This record gives sequence, structure tokens and C-alpha cells, in this order.
Amino acid sequence: QHYPPDPSTTAAIMSAIAGHAAQAAEVLVLSGTAGSASAGRPEIVEVRNWMPGKAALSKRALAELLFTVRMFFALLAKLRRGDVALTVPAPFMLPYAFAAAARLKGAKSALIMHDLYPDVLIMAGLLKPQSMLAKMMRAMNAWMFGALDAVVIIGRDTEKLLLRYGGMTRDKIRFGDMARHPKTGQPFTAMVYQPMLELLAYLRANGFKTYIVSGGGIDFMRP
Repeated sequence: QHYPPDPSTTAAIMSAIAGHAAQAAEVLVLSGTAGSASAGRPEIVEVRNWMPGKAALSKRALAELLFTVRMFFALLAKLRRGDVALTVPAPFMLPYAFAAAARLKGAKSALIMHDLYPDVLIMAGLLKPQSMLAKMMRAMNAWMFGALDAVVIIGRDTEKLLLRYGGMTRDKIRFGDMARHPKTGQPFTAMVYQPMLELLAYLRANGFKTYIVSGGGIDFMRP
């Protein structure tokens, strides 16, 4: 869904991965960003995408569902046996489509995990842990993790959450702790503002519940 000229961190990371992989293998990028199509290396094919504003929640949910369906059929058309399909959970339904299409086409699939649903929705207070939707998402996750060949995580806190799912095993988990931001060249784990971390820790230690409100993306933002 996010690829240059989209200005998000996810777009920059996926572009860097595609460019690096294209030096050693044939790479095809399926992009949901208008204006990204290219016939060079890597080859980029645009998949039609409608992006309502974040405030229009119902329209945005419908748009992301339609985009996921379009990507599924695009994958069925483009994937070949032995290929590797790589994605991120943006939108969160996309990994399900990738895992299903790869399984049907005899390809391998990998997920770069920066948000785990429904956990992030529960932590944000938007979903109750025992709600029907949360249970459905966990059931879908169990199937997806069983179908995926690898899950790349940036921090090690995610590992214990993933291993709660029956379809996930330690041999599928890859750690990207040393992944570097394509613009700064710094490891993601080092790109922190220490005074803010200390303030958050102090507030929590004294009984406060802390929130982060930002005008930026949530791709790699963590309290």
C-alpha cells in the first residue's frame, strides 16, 4: 500500500528492500501508491487503491478491504511457484491475502511485522480482548502464521506474542534488530529520544497512564 512517492517510513523501507533485492534477483513490486509505476529495476506495477482520509473510518475500512482483494488477485496473476512474496501489515488484512495467494501458487511468503493485530487495537482501548472480532482475528492469525514461511520482527518484545499462536514456531522468526533507517543510516533501535523515554518511564513509575499523540506515522513509533 505504501511505496515512493508516498512519504511514509514504510514506503522508504519497502523501497530500500526492493532495491537491494533487485541487485541479486528479479523483483516485482505491487504498489498501491499512485505515480510509483516503473518498468526499470525493480519493476513496479500499480494496484488501484482508494485512500480516504483517516477521519472517515468506515470509508477507509472499505477502501482497505477492496485494496486487499485487488492485491490477492494481482498476486494470483503474478506469483510463480518458488517465488517469495514479502509484505507488511498495512493494511492489517494484507498479510492474510499474501499468505493465501502464496499457498495457492506454491510460493513462499514472509511478513515484516511492525504491528500485531488485534493486540494493538486492544492496547489502544479500541477493542475488548474477548470480543467476537478479537477472537476472529486471532483465529485468522493462527492460520496465517501457519501458512507463512517467515516473520521478520524489529524488536524482541514481539516474539513472545507471536509464539502464543499455534501456527508460529521459533524457526520462522527472524530478528531485524540491526535494520537501518534508509535516510539516517541509524539502526531503528537507536533512533529514540532519550529524554522522552525517561519522562514516560518516570510517569508510569508514579502511577500515570501514558499516551503518545503525534502528527507522524505509527509505523515504528513505540512508547
